[in-house]
Amino acid sequence: MKSSVVAFIIASFVGLSAAVDNRLLYQIPKGTNIDLFKTQFTSLCQKWPTCDNSLTFSNIIYQPGDFQGKNNQTEVKIACSYMDTDGTIVTFTKEIAEGLGAIPL
Repeated sequence: MKSSVVAFIIASFVGLSAAVDNRLLYQIPKGTNIDLFKTQFTSLCQKWPTCDNSLTFSNIIYQPGDFQGKNNQTEVKIACSYMDTDGTIVTFTKEIAEGLGAIPL
């Protein structure tokens, strides 16, 4: 019984350490709005690595506001993720966001 409890605790810690938050915080470009930036970011993310067929689209995260829930019209937490053939997550968030004129915070 004791060993199964220890194994459960270890497995719980391993699971927690495996979770990675790839979101980055950006200020959207001047002259755009939160909805337009979402459309642009999402569109580019879904077709970004056009020259690398070994990557498979994984997910897009788009959450208006900063990490405290403020600035919902000017800042956004975003991630654009793909997976390589080994199962490693590869992100293109920085390239896409900055290519659209967003400013990292």
